[in-house]
Amino acid sequence: MTTPDYAALRKVLLDAAVLTWCIAIDADAVPLDVVLKRLETEKLTFKELRGPVYDVMNRIGSCLDRILFDEVRNVRPGMRAHVEEVGRIRASFIRVLYPPRFEDIDISSCAGCEALKEKITGYKGDPQKVQPVVERGIEIIQRYSACIGCGDFDAAYQLSAAGLRAWMTPKRFVTEHQQASKAYGGLPLDYLIYRFQFVYSDDAARRKSTADEGWPKTTTKEERRSCVTGFWICNRAAQTGCAGGFLISEEQDGYRIAKFTFYRP
Repeated sequence: MTTPDYAALRKVLLDAAVLTWCIAIDADAVPLDVVLKRLETEKLTFKELRGPVYDVMNRIGSCLDRILFDEVRNVRPGMRAHVEEVGRIRASFIRVLYPPRFEDIDISSCAGCEALKEKITGYKGDPQKVQPVVERGIEIIQRYSACIGCGDFDAAYQLSAAGLRAWMTPKRFVTEHQQASKAYGGLPLDYLIYRFQFVYSDDAARRKSTADEGWPKTTTKEERRSCVTGFWICNRAAQTGCAGGFLISEEQDGYRIAKFTFYRP
């Protein structure tokens, strides 16, 4: 998002002003009135919101805290609901200042989702197109991890993306897993999917994908689909292992593993 969500900004400022009028004095809400008045004719930038407007909200927050809490930070009698409202307002304001890169969506109805620990994912694009990306992502990870778990590295390698195979030879592919074995107490055997970190559900969203997400340079933006994190069991008896992540892409012949990582949780 290149510009602030002005509707959300006006709402959070108005909510803060109403609460201030309710439990403080009218004069304490004047700085908020000034900002709201400016918004009628101006488009404030993120720089202004994170500077002067943040300072206004911070001063009012300090004023309200003195009303809501006693000297040892105990909630004053009758103020619990107002404390919760302040918390909601602060969270909403921070979300306007620093909008999340992805919107949240519930994916609990997706086929195979019982394998996931977390049923909420971030996404960009058409929400109606998230489900197939998630379901096919789960499918390719389960196929790939099953091959790794039984030591069939040739089959697993074939499930990796062409972009990955372009720079990683089969020999290096096996070496990467052998190094994980030495570092984490055994070869990766079972992969537990924790969550989809993000999903790109349509082409317009994929074009906004950035390098800091970890994509190989050989994976075009049009091919990028999702990022998944989880845990590899390397010792079934002890249930120990390492964290692991996947970047998932789609090629003409289906979904593929564009990148895999092993790391200490």
